[in-house]
Amino acid sequence: MKKLSYTYVKERIESEGYELLSEDYVNAYTILTIKCPNGHIFGIPWQKWNVGRRCKYCGKSIYIEDVKTALNRDGYVLLSNVYNNSKLKLDMRCPKGHLCSISWAHWGGGTRCRQCYVESLCKPYEQVSSFIDSLGYTLLTTEDDYRDSRSKLRCICDRGHEFTTTHNMIYTTKLCPVCNIEKRNSKMRNKLVDVFNAFAAENYKLLTTEYNNAFQKLKYECPSGHIHSIKWNDWQQGYRCPTCAVINNTGPNHWNWKGGISCEPYCDVWLDKEFKESIKARDNYMCQNPYCWNTNNKLTIHHIDYNKKNCNPNNLITLCRSCNVRANYNRDLHMERYRIIMTDKYKYNYGGI
Repeated sequence: MKKLSYTYVKERIESEGYELLSEDYVNAYTILTIKCPNGHIFGIPWQKWNVGRRCKYCGKSIYIEDVKTALNRDGYVLLSNVYNNSKLKLDMRCPKGHLCSISWAHWGGGTRCRQCYVESLCKPYEQVSSFIDSLGYTLLTTEDDYRDSRSKLRCICDRGHEFTTTHNMIYTTKLCPVCNIEKRNSKMRNKLVDVFNAFAAENYKLLTTEYNNAFQKLKYECPSGHIHSIKWNDWQQGYRCPTCAVINNTGPNHWNWKGGISCEPYCDVWLDKEFKESIKARDNYMCQNPYCWNTNNKLTIHHIDYNKKNCNPNNLITLCRSCNVRANYNRDLHMERYRIIMTDKYKYNYGGI
């Protein structure tokens, strides 16, 4: 529903002997200051005025005669004899003689004869025929079969496809559906060629033979022979064969590879539980990382130089599991930090610290 103008609201209110004191109109829910014929000043939104509310001091509501008067101003004739509430459908006849039913609430919102509205949208047969001819189409529907914008129009496109459409659809560029499907399929075939070339450029073999959209799973074979599926959208973001990714980032290929020392056995004393318990007791059963996040209470023993065979007490420090995991990154930084801590606390000598 379009927004009503201040002039329209003012005319509607003052046509009943009321005076609009507000100087602007924002929307149907904004309070309007109005003066009634008896001099009472009150506030009411347009939405309530439309449904029959009037001066609260006079206690007057809209009656059947008021509705008839309002309809007559627009050239409508009220046929109903009873008005109970604003939601009741009222039978009426429009200025063109069409019969229609409209509630008073909808009337106040701007609703009028639907048939008149449809006819206002309908273009003459000659204009519709001329427009279809300009597209290179042939109109098969005769003038006798054309009534309004809802009438079915049989057409033949410039490629010989016969289809049915409507007045409204032909003017919103919804043309021959067969041609539209063929254009879409052609576009998808061209897109499949682009996708195929993108895979081939990196020595990937595309196994899927149809392309629907960027979120379709496309089956492929990577240069190493691994077969997987990937979305074109993910491919464009840099994702490739997951198997190759694991292989290329495992063992010596991993950025944090230290020669496989994690696979080496621990020193013999590491099997002595009392020895490890003494290390925890030395550190008062507390994580020695000053930047500990305090998210894990379980303690473990960490090798400061990351050498599992070096179980000298000066190379062991008590850490919580969270800090022990973080110590695997930036190893040089953590090794230097923990050696400084042990030197300050227990006077251990690491040579140069």
